[in-house]
Amino acid sequence: MKILIRSTTLDGEPIPGSGETIQAADCLEVVELMRGQTPFTASRAPRDYMTEVLSGIEGGPTQPLPEEAAAAAAEFLTRLARHGLIEFLPDDKASDPWPERFLEALEKVRLSGRTNMRSIELAVIWGRLYHLHAGFPALEVPEGLILSRGTADPLADARRQQKIGTPRFGRPTGDSDLIHGELVTFTDPQRDLPPIDRLEGFRPGGHSMYQRVMVAVLCGRTSIPAWTFWMPHVENGTRLDTGVWHRA
Repeated sequence: MKILIRSTTLDGEPIPGSGETIQAADCLEVVELMRGQTPFTASRAPRDYMTEVLSGIEGGPTQPLPEEAAAAAAEFLTRLARHGLIEFLPDDKASDPWPERFLEALEKVRLSGRTNMRSIELAVIWGRLYHLHAGFPALEVPEGLILSRGTADPLADARRQQKIGTPRFGRPTGDSDLIHGELVTFTDPQRDLPPIDRLEGFRPGGHSMYQRVMVAVLCGRTSIPAWTFWMPHVENGTRLDTGVWHRA
């Protein structure tokens, strides 16, 4: 079977024309592939993962899934399809290109004003980039470069960011590379930061796969403070000394 997983805005709305196609033998395998997309969700039990996803989509407590695993997976996917988040594809339908088509759709949404992003710019930071065995990137940042740490209060985090002004951007001592990425500017920290934290599995004061920290970012010739997500200790990954990560 083939499933098209739609990309979404920060508000959880499906982005038309976007998505990534996955192929699996059955619904259970589809759920396993979806669950393994981030280190945090991969650590969750399948039923817990499905329940948490549905709770976030449907709001609050949801109707329980069937006890039998295969039936639960089928019901889970059916409910995602009702919300337009996935699409069941015939086996002969070609997969959608990724990430080009996703990025094009994301840019259309941004320009239409239906997203909270104000701008996206190329930028670099100092650190160490890894490709995790789970298929995702992880960033290590030297402790000395951390300007602040994320909290559960997005407004206070934004105020600290404003007070820093123009931080020094220079090569740190020790083993670091220039890491290439994108600087995304949002308009409302109280509205925009919490869903990003949830997306990255960052839980202030609790167990998190990634931590949100503020570092100096070089955008063009300007150094500015910005938030990034880092993993304090990468154990299962391959170092990318080019500073560039590409999805396999």
